Amino acid sequence: MNPTSGTFQRGCVTKVTVDIDATGQTSNAADLVINYDPTRITIVDSNANSPGIQIKSGNAFDGYFYNNVDTGSGVIRLSGGSQTVLTSKKVFAEIEFYSSNNATSSSFDIKFDGVGVTTDSNVVDANTNNDLLTSATDATYTF
Repeated sequence: MNPTSGTFQRGCVTKVTVDIDATGQTSNAADLVINYDPTRITIVDSNANSPGIQIKSGNAFDGYFYNNVDTGSGVIRLSGGSQTVLTSKKVFAEIEFYSSNNATSSSFDIKFDGVGVTTDSNVVDANTNNDLLTSATDATYTF
């Protein structure tokens, strides 16, 4: 998450990015799962032409094939992939949101349960298909 912390005006639209860093590795796909509190945060839809709520895809991969925000449970899911490999740091996604009128703080928690777990966030090694993700940085914001 970038930035990982900050103070924002309550009720105003704020944009943060989710960066992916494959420096020293080669990746051709990734899955992202982020938990947030939907009673404090409202995600701004990035694609009004598609049903449901979506976040904005980044430039890390050629295509993004799953993009869904579950506003009831507060879960963001995004998956992307490429024929070409990612070998550097790029933007995986952008999240625009605003806080509720009574929110004083809230967080975005990237679901990461460990290397090799497939029900959480993952970064795929282009050569072995193993999980390259070894850590994830959550974010906490004050309003």
